[in-house]
Amino acid sequence: MQEKVLRMLRKDAGCSMKKIALSTNASKDSVRRAFISAKKNVKKFTILPDFRKLGFEVHALFLLEPRTIRLIKFLKHDLNVNSVFGARGNYSVIAYAIFRNMQKFAEFDERVSNYCEGKRIHFIVEEVKQEDAAF
Repeated sequence: MQEKVLRMLRKDAGCSMKKIALSTNASKDSVRRAFISAKKNVKKFTILPDFRKLGFEVHALFLLEPRTIRLIKFLKHDLNVNSVFGARGNYSVIAYAIFRNMQKFAEFDERVSNYCEGKRIHFIVEEVKQEDAAF
């Protein structure tokens, strides 16, 4: 039941307990108990905006090396950076960042270069799938 509740909330965070109960053929009390139990496994409740519609035209993945405390601290505190991941392979840090325009991207690119020795950049041109409710 917890998976069903979380799956529905991932699709629509504003979904009511009543709607989940109807959709899962369960009682509202069962759904509420499952939600309370599953809540401890939820990192945070948030929204998923359409950044392009908000004027953030440039989306980029930065593959960075080496992983240092300075680099991670910089990435965690920069407002353009949406996500930071530790990785294995040729690069030990992956950062997903969004920018209003190429000038803002270039400014960030210059700053991040002060914190790493190796860097590759991939521009995201199309969102194929994001935050689906599969587990």
